[in-house]
Amino acid sequence: MKLCTECLSELFDREERCYKCSGVNLISQSEYDRIKHELQTAKNNKKKVLLQDLRYLAVFKHYENKENWIVNLDNEDAYKQYKCSSCGRIYNDGTFYCNNCGEKLVDIALPYVPPTQAQTTSPTVVCPYCKSEDTMKISKVEKAVNTWLFGLFGTKRYKEWHCNNCNSDS
Repeated sequence: MKLCTECLSELFDREERCYKCSGVNLISQSEYDRIKHELQTAKNNKKKVLLQDLRYLAVFKHYENKENWIVNLDNEDAYKQYKCSSCGRIYNDGTFYCNNCGEKLVDIALPYVPPTQAQTTSPTVVCPYCKSEDTMKISKVEKAVNTWLFGLFGTKRYKEWHCNNCNSDS
């Protein structure tokens, strides 16, 4: 595995440049493991100094987001919106660190929006002849029986709805 430092894509070992961003700054698996171990064992002050290097920052963002995704996919936290406290950018793709400044993102509490009546009710079909909403769907069994009884002269095989008010099929 190789990691692109520009877009954090995981690449095959044989790749020489990133297929997403065409970047050439790639980190090999052994270097990735070394940097990850160094970051995990570093104290806060040393970690801040190390994260100024683009390669360390890329590895840090990659493994932090990957571990958070594994934890949060079950809790559906990955689908929330997050905001950077320093630059104000909003992310909803599951990342937990700002791609611009590297700060940890803060969860944005989205207000609950109840579903509207149009979303909760099923769509109504209006009869084109009498404008009544008292309609029902013609079942496949009714269509098959009508075609079996009347053959080519059966009319229900091309129809979808039956009006209970004027007894028309449409």
